[in-house]
Amino acid sequence: MSKVLLVEDEQVLSSAFKLVLEKAGYKVKTASDGMQALELTTAFKPDLILLDLLMPVMDGFEFLRKFNIQTPKSRPVIVVLSNLQDDKNIKMTKDLGVQEYIVKSELTPSSLVAIVRQHTA
Repeated sequence: MSKVLLVEDEQVLSSAFKLVLEKAGYKVKTASDGMQALELTTAFKPDLILLDLLMPVMDGFEFLRKFNIQTPKSRPVIVVLSNLQDDKNIKMTKDLGVQEYIVKSELTPSSLVAIVRQHTA
């Protein structure tokens, strides 16, 4: 069973995404900010991280910077889920090691599962 770390500060979205992924057979842990996510990456060792960018305490960009320092080898796949759609932010996340950038407003339950399946197969 693949493990997914979902980093999302909006509780409604976090709960909905978690439910969809658990029904699809994934083990899911959630974090509401980058600081919690950093702590969970060590203990949970996810195969995939779904990362929001705009969060309190530590945003997704800072998470990526710290995660890259903390985890230089054997990294999980990181997929950004954000409503930021400008090229500058997309390029910045790609430069920080993100494999895919998804616009949340275009996401459906089936596309979420397909994205996770693609990166954990």
